[in-house]
Amino acid sequence: MAEYAQEISSAVLEALVDNLPDGVLVEDETREIIVVNSALCDVLDLDTDPEGLLGQDCAAAGATVADSFVDSAEFMPRIEELLDRREPVSGESLRLVDGRTLERTYVPYTLPDGEANLWVYRDVTERVEQANALEAKNERLEAFASMVSHDIRTPLSVATTRLQLAQETCDCEHLTEAEESLERMDELTQQLLVLAREGKAVHETGPVPLSVLVSQCWNNVESENAVLDNEAEGTVVADWNRLAQLFENLFSNAVEHGRRGAGENGDDTSRESGEVRVRVGLLEDGFYVEDNGTGLAVDEPERIFQTDFSTSEHGTGLGLKIVEEIVDAHDWNIAVDTTQTAGVRFEVTGVSFETETEEMSGSGYRKR
Repeated sequence: MAEYAQEISSAVLEALVDNLPDGVLVEDETREIIVVNSALCDVLDLDTDPEGLLGQDCAAAGATVADSFVDSAEFMPRIEELLDRREPVSGESLRLVDGRTLERTYVPYTLPDGEANLWVYRDVTERVEQANALEAKNERLEAFASMVSHDIRTPLSVATTRLQLAQETCDCEHLTEAEESLERMDELTQQLLVLAREGKAVHETGPVPLSVLVSQCWNNVESENAVLDNEAEGTVVADWNRLAQLFENLFSNAVEHGRRGAGENGDDTSRESGEVRVRVGLLEDGFYVEDNGTGLAVDEPERIFQTDFSTSEHGTGLGLKIVEEIVDAHDWNIAVDTTQTAGVRFEVTGVSFETETEEMSGSGYRKR
């Protein structure tokens, strides 16, 4: 019975190895190849099948493929080094002369009748190419950000200073329009810098008390004649600075667009005072930000996250794109509630909450 069970186990193991997408080779303590699969022959581009390798000397077989690697002179010495150390190595990168990149894993282990060595070779060319393309893209974005920072913001600052001097000696509506244009240019360049330098990056996540952050972000936004209902509770796992950018952009958007609908929507107090009301609250797996403005006059709500979309002639169209990038960076989801009869409601879901809220010392705040 025990012999039959052992045969079944061996058959199962053989089937598993044969169907693995990675190249697998096992050698015993005499360096005789005792297990090999078809994927290894494919990965190493060998002119043989697994049966042709079984029983072969692993060192001799390795010597025949050494020239396939860019660093061929170090291929065999590195294998000998790993065998001498008998310490596991995972994900060691190897470049092939045909342009591909492999990862090698070495695992020493012990069989009932002696020591053995497991080698796994994986083709990671596609992943490496994607990583290289992303790095090149990030380098181009950084170059663009540097250009925006220096070549645009510097003359913009000079123009703003000159305009302020002109306004001291001349009261002209043309100067006022020029000032508004410069302010819009400054806002645009700042948002472009955020997109270029931050993008979908999350630098470091940690516990973020929502109520504290929401209040701090509200205080950073020009919210004259606007009221915040801060109903956010709990602690989320997020990048504090990036989440702050998200709230500040949503608040600015709500205040700007909410003023248009104040007096038309919301409760009686809002209609009489013309105030904008912004509410932040919790969802089962996230939070929402809503306002009492005019609502969303667009057939396809997802369009509002496109860089070329803005409902304001003075808008940049980048604020909500930044919000979407931050959400994506955290692996969250964002959607617009299209059932709203007034105002706009953004729902962010897929958020992880801490089980216990950490105490924040010295972080006094108040709702506005």
